[in-house]
Amino acid sequence: MTRPGAQSRNRNATTHGAHSEAAVYPLATRQKRAFLRRNGLRLSDLDGIGVALLDGYARAQAKVILLDEHFEREGLLDDSGEPQPATRFYLGCLNSARHALTKLEAHLRARRGDPVADLHAYLEANYAEDDGEAA
Repeated sequence: MTRPGAQSRNRNATTHGAHSEAAVYPLATRQKRAFLRRNGLRLSDLDGIGVALLDGYARAQAKVILLDEHFEREGLLDDSGEPQPATRFYLGCLNSARHALTKLEAHLRARRGDPVADLHAYLEANYAEDDGEAA
């Protein structure tokens, strides 16, 4: 059993929330939905690797957003003019989000293919005549 007020003190100890699953998860869910909506996709359109790549991007992007909000409130530099301790973590999250988005885009592009070329290949494979002889 916890002492009264312990939970609220723990929440108050969180400075930016980027290490908190309770803060990251809902924001990452919104990031996933926004990505899918912007790209005209549904989650069911993605295979397992696509879902994993989307999750990695959304979680990293959620952390970037939480840290952006923190820096907007607190400033990028502390009182002595030094960068806040979270700046190194922020740069790592920003880089992770960028890499995840690049990999997700490449994965989606490779799976999308060219529908005209796919149709042509299908027709050739299934309806092509052999050496001018009628089928």
